[in-house]
Order: sequence, then C-alpha cells, then structure tokens
Amino acid sequence: MIDLQSLFDETYALYQEHGVKFTMDELSARLCVSKKTLYEAVRSKEELIERALTNYFDVVEREQATIREDGSLTALEKIERLLCVVPRMPFRDYRVRELRRAFPQAYLHLTAWLETGWDKTFAVMDEAIREGALIEFDKALFAKIYAYVIEGMVLEREQRSAADFAQEQLRVARMLLCGVCSEKGRAKIAAEQE
Repeated sequence: MIDLQSLFDETYALYQEHGVKFTMDELSARLCVSKKTLYEAVRSKEELIERALTNYFDVVEREQATIREDGSLTALEKIERLLCVVPRMPFRDYRVRELRRAFPQAYLHLTAWLETGWDKTFAVMDEAIREGALIEFDKALFAKIYAYVIEGMVLEREQRSAADFAQEQLRVARMLLCGVCSEKGRAKIAAEQE
C-alpha cells in the first residue's frame, strides 16, 4: 500500500524536476514500490496528475478554512488572505502550458477550480459588506476577473517562485479590493452613473 501523501509529495517533486515528462518508473523508484503496486494506487499518469491537483486544492481549502475561522481577523483581512492562499509546496515552476498540452482534463480541472467554489468566500464578502468595509458589488464578476487574472499570471511567466507568485497575487487582490480610483475619481464615476 502506498501512503497517499508520499505519492503526492514525490509527484510534485518529479513534476518540478521534469515537468509532465516524468515517468511512472521514476515515481515507483522514488516511492520504493513496484510499478505494479503504483498502478494499484492509480490507474494512469493522467489520473495521478488529476488526483495530485485535487490534493493541492484540498490543501488550499484547509488553509482557507483556517482563515475563515480566525476570529482575530476582520472580514476584509480574511478576504485578502483567502484570495492569496498559496500552499507551501515545492513549486518554483508551475509548467501550466505543459499541463494544458499533455493533460487537458487536468488543466480543465485547474481552471474550473479557479472559477467555481466561491460561495464561502462570497459569504465573507457579504460579512465585509455588512461591516461597511466593502460596497455592494457583483461578486460573480469579481470572481471571474480574479480567476482570469490568476490564470493569466500562471501562464504568463512559467518560472516563478511560490513567494513571487504570492506577492503578485497579493497585489492583484489589493487592486481588486481597493480599486484604482481616488476618492475624487470614485465620486466622479458615481456622479456619471446617476
């Protein structure tokens, strides 16, 4: 029997070293199991990649749950942190273009995750609206813009450290949350809308 966390850790490590070109032979060697045992745990490399992505998203969800439950944070602080969760995993290179070419289903899983599952974050946004920290806004449109920008960032520069990505992600979140207009600019736009 293969320990699932070891399976995912070694998959992430091989992905960093070789991209999608790593072999199941290399993975079985790292896990010190036969290839047959490996294929008892996962039926194919594609299934492995999809399950590794699911594991990644599960880690993100656990980190987000911790943020949502943190009573010491305001709703606005929670939102900023929720938008900026990057699991502490050994990624220096996301290789998303490779993933999209070699495993389109896994890539679709990635993009679907970015675009869906916002309900819990929307609930925190509603809390921030009630607190007066945010104005009423189209949360679904916000989610689409955010997902599009993050996906574009990942595709734009394949090689970046998790720390670089987290910094850029924070800049995106702050720009979306704070806007780019001054008080005067917001007042002018509001007047034009009337």
